[in-house]
Amino acid sequence: MLFPFGIVPIADPFILTATGNKKVLIPNKKEQQTIQLYRKYPLFSNIFYFYKRVIGAKIQASDYPDFRDSITLHTIQAAEIQTGIIEFSGENKPYRYWRYLSPDDSYCSLAELYFFEKNNSKPVYGKIIGTDGSFKNQGKVKELVFDQDILTYYTAAEPNESWVGMDFGKPINIEKINYAYRGDGNTIAPGNEYELVYWDDNQWKSLGTQTAQSVYLSYSNCPNNALFLLHNLTTGIEERIFTYEKEEQIWW
Repeated sequence: MLFPFGIVPIADPFILTATGNKKVLIPNKKEQQTIQLYRKYPLFSNIFYFYKRVIGAKIQASDYPDFRDSITLHTIQAAEIQTGIIEFSGENKPYRYWRYLSPDDSYCSLAELYFFEKNNSKPVYGKIIGTDGSFKNQGKVKELVFDQDILTYYTAAEPNESWVGMDFGKPINIEKINYAYRGDGNTIAPGNEYELVYWDDNQWKSLGTQTAQSVYLSYSNCPNNALFLLHNLTTGIEERIFTYEKEEQIWW
């Protein structure tokens, strides 16, 4: 990797804490870990506004297109939004109609939604259903939730009771749902290619490339006590160094 303005690294990276303690980041290759990554750049306040619009949304299923007998299988909590993953425990009854019902005052603000059948690593698609129209007729329609582009998003015409989902044509058993809130493009985008690198011996060393299949990446055999950087090789320029501690990305 080339450094701008003639900068040349002269020592291992380190963290200086508020108490004056110094932690040198020298990769420990004998103690390896598996890490799960959900972003390549930290979440800032301007995006957090849209992040909060997902809290309280319901995942519902039904045997009828008007959802008159709908069952709520999951309600999205604040603690899980960062991952964008919903997994159902046990055996669910198969349903033909599945939807994301937005919380009040949120205009169903959502970027992506993926349904996964049991034992299938690729999302399943049917006929797109939901609330028609868009906020002030700006073209942010429900179809954008399924276009596999995390930078496009749906904004409904009405703030309450808006929803988007799928008619699969027959009852199916959904085991997992992935979703992406309206954001900055720095979450993990299915279909994009990524490379994770870590700093060692005055250079970035690759831990391999992956094409994302879901809203997160999983890398095994990662050294402990390392400084990491995640590249999106498909699109985007924002990225930030991080460490990985207690199953969480710590940004620097």
